[in-house]
Amino acid sequence: MEEKDNKRHVGFLTERMLRGFGVDVVIDRTAKELVKNGFEVTVFCINTDGTYKNKDYKIIQICSGLHHNQFKTERSARKALKRLNCETDIDIWIAETYPFFLATRIMDKPVIVVDHGVVLTKGLHFLRRIIFAYIKFMQNYLYFTHAAKVVNISRFTQSLTPKLLRKNQTVIYNGADNYKYPSDDEITEFRKKHGIKADDFVLLYVGRINPKNQPYKGTRELVESFRYIKKKHPKVKLIIAGFGDENDRKWLESEGVIPFICADDNTLALLYSVTNCYATASKWEGFNLPLVEAAHFSVPCVAYNAGAHREVVDEKSGFLVNSRKEFVTRIDEIVADKEKRQIMARNAKENASRFLWSKAGLEYKQIIKEIFSSEKQNLNANRRKQEKYDQDIVDVITLNFNGKKYLEPLFNSLRKQTYNNIRVTMVDNGSDDGSADYVINKFPWVNVIRSKKNLFFSRGNNLAVSKTKGEYIFFVNNDVILERDAIQNLIDTMKEKGKYNIASIAAKMLFCKNKKIIDSAGVVMTSNGAPFNRGVGQIDIGQYGQIEEIFGACFGAVLVRRNVYENIIGPLDNSYFGYFEDVDWSFRARIFGYKSYFCPNAIIYHDHSGTSKKLGYEWKYYLIHRNFLKTIIKNFKFKGMLFKGGRKTLELINHLRKTDNSKRRWSIIKILAHITFSLPGLIKKRIIIQSKRCVSDHECIKFSEGEYSFFDAVNYEPILTLDTLEAMFARLDMIKNFKNTEVSEIVSRITYLNERKMMIEIGEWEKRTTKLIESLEKYIGKDYVEKFIDAIIDKKIWKKI
Repeated sequence: MEEKDNKRHVGFLTERMLRGFGVDVVIDRTAKELVKNGFEVTVFCINTDGTYKNKDYKIIQICSGLHHNQFKTERSARKALKRLNCETDIDIWIAETYPFFLATRIMDKPVIVVDHGVVLTKGLHFLRRIIFAYIKFMQNYLYFTHAAKVVNISRFTQSLTPKLLRKNQTVIYNGADNYKYPSDDEITEFRKKHGIKADDFVLLYVGRINPKNQPYKGTRELVESFRYIKKKHPKVKLIIAGFGDENDRKWLESEGVIPFICADDNTLALLYSVTNCYATASKWEGFNLPLVEAAHFSVPCVAYNAGAHREVVDEKSGFLVNSRKEFVTRIDEIVADKEKRQIMARNAKENASRFLWSKAGLEYKQIIKEIFSSEKQNLNANRRKQEKYDQDIVDVITLNFNGKKYLEPLFNSLRKQTYNNIRVTMVDNGSDDGSADYVINKFPWVNVIRSKKNLFFSRGNNLAVSKTKGEYIFFVNNDVILERDAIQNLIDTMKEKGKYNIASIAAKMLFCKNKKIIDSAGVVMTSNGAPFNRGVGQIDIGQYGQIEEIFGACFGAVLVRRNVYENIIGPLDNSYFGYFEDVDWSFRARIFGYKSYFCPNAIIYHDHSGTSKKLGYEWKYYLIHRNFLKTIIKNFKFKGMLFKGGRKTLELINHLRKTDNSKRRWSIIKILAHITFSLPGLIKKRIIIQSKRCVSDHECIKFSEGEYSFFDAVNYEPILTLDTLEAMFARLDMIKNFKNTEVSEIVSRITYLNERKMMIEIGEWEKRTTKLIESLEKYIGKDYVEKFIDAIIDKKIWKKI
């Protein structure tokens, strides 16, 4: 039983994981102790700055807004929690901060809440006092009452909660052993760097600094007390470290205080090591982690007899005072009496031994064990039966419509994959070329689903998804060939990025007939709503050579998590038939707060529109423009929908008036008629999507900035111009952090000639441009040097575009 418990997956829920906040330190240490005790741990937070990045547990940034309006904050958190509730592999949640105490009312798995207390509101603005009163009421009476367990960080915070919670409460003290002891050489160097002499007396305070935003912390009183002590004892120095800004730094420096704004772990350890007395004038503390950290470094303290101080400070290790006069007197006593100070220092170290993270970790482990051994909580944990997927299995799904000639190369490349946990399913969309029988006979390990009619892209893929159960789904076109490690690299990227906030991982697709040319490095959506394949038409010179966050993925080759696809974002829209399904799905994922990434090492060769191009461009034109309008109506915010949808409709009407092509006229009429009759259904879908919105349109499409298409979709060939070269090398320069002199120089030369092609004498311009293109042979190859010269110099393609 114990071994099984130890393998449980714990999910922490918190507002942030940032440097300078005590609660964030507590979460980090608690998570690490649970890992030591055999648990898997993931921390979900809204904001993170990388301070706590580590190998012990994962930190996942979730999309949930923080607003001045608490109702908006809670609404946003509720959306995020509902998404996380679909994660079947989290066994128990630990909610550390507001607004995530809401989890007790939403999550199907047990939720432990950690009460760090609601701060003293005396001295705060009236509206802030109202907000804190609201938070206190909601968490004590609506959220904590539904928790599997309420953990208080002290008996003091426990005393502030209603008595009705007592039976379900326990106290777990934080640990004091947060930092390693620095060496003597490091301490000496630190003293020298900051002008702290051996005979100086150092007072230290660690915590929030700003006296206006956190008046209860008493930093102004501490500074004023320091002024008085400094007059009597000139060797006294006051160091204040903690969360603050540049204004706080200037204020402290003007008062003769040494400031350390948002100090890192190493700096804090050094500060504790050079300190003689820890002093705090705070009037409220739920635990006071810095005070016990200082005690761990044998530092006595002077603190107000408030909050949890009487629990963490004994009479031998520090002084607890009740007035400003007594506060100054006790500091003066410690400064003056070296012998007493040394005795108190030894006692402080001994007192701090009560507060160890190893002890806290074992207590959390015991609570989790008790929760899962409780019949009541087991019933609560299984309120909603969740289907378990086949872990680590990738279901490869491909569609086929009369594409027999493409299937052998595809399945041979799948059979050679280095990632072994794959199952392959092919939906045959009513082919009449014998494709299904061919696959059944030659590739018996492929699961073939026959359809009597063409289900098209969305319905066909959704049918296959409903017949499979792998944890991951890899959608892939039938006209592709995969490199051996393509799926393995996609899986690695998914896991590296944390998976829980990931919608999709896009592969790098190159043209099968010309492996130098990029077909897709993800999907782009421009500010006017027009999408295209990222990087399409460019020569692959490494400009898309790193893992990057992108707008979305081309479903010609994409890895998605089944749980996200089925339960959160939803499947591909069955009404699309072909084209834009992936754009619509990616947009939806972005709106719901999920991310997409591009994996440059997952390389796939694609015969662009290998199946569809034989059906004619007019068919493609109809689907693209029809589905473009549907995507705009469903996904953009109201103003964006009106502006972009209206502009696109006017463009189509104008084209209808001017074109003499009867087929094109008929296509446009069909588009407008379809949208008109589909509008009620589109509005219904729009209402559902917008009700789950977490981010703005700008946040969705910002990853598309600076991307351009260099592909002729009618003739199926790249567009070779100086603009193409400029985009390629400018992006290569960017991912090399503008440190490659040669690439930067190439960009400058291309830009110069591109901007002056109508100014420089044509003969001179052609000569200089030819020389430039010839110098790029090591990047683009000799054959493309000739092609670019032919297109730019001889055919002057740029004049015809």
